[in-house]
Amino acid sequence: MADTITFSVRMDRELKNQCEALYGELGINLTTAINVFLRQSLRAGGFPFDVRLGQRDADQAGKERRKEA
Repeated sequence: MADTITFSVRMDRELKNQCEALYGELGINLTTAINVFLRQSLRAGGFPFDVRLGQRDADQAGKERRKEA
């Protein structure tokens, strides 16, 4: 068996409950879901999905870059 550790994360209680219910319907627990996410992150070399600024955030970032120039 692989060498395992305990990993502790703080999160919103309702988020945890909703995710446990979601992954429970898929037949896995939250620990397994987190391990899948972490393994996919390693395979992808980062987040295994797009992470983007919202339009408002992107507009603000653009304004800040223009001020610096």
